[in-house]
Amino acid sequence: MTAPLALLGTGDLATRWGYSRQGVHKLAAGTDFPVPVAAVNGGRIRVWLLADIETYEQGRPRAVQR
Repeated sequence: MTAPLALLGTGDLATRWGYSRQGVHKLAAGTDFPVPVAAVNGGRIRVWLLADIETYEQGRPRAVQR
């Protein structure tokens, strides 16, 4: 069996970083933000791999709060 993928949505990232959802949307609009692995509901709901988010966080200790 393969392990399930660890996926994070906008709400998950907002909670993880102490941001509003709008703040996460602003970060996600940046060119250096990870590409979502899936989008549903006409692209309105996007999800990212936890591993990609962790890599993103490593270079931005001030941008992402925990």
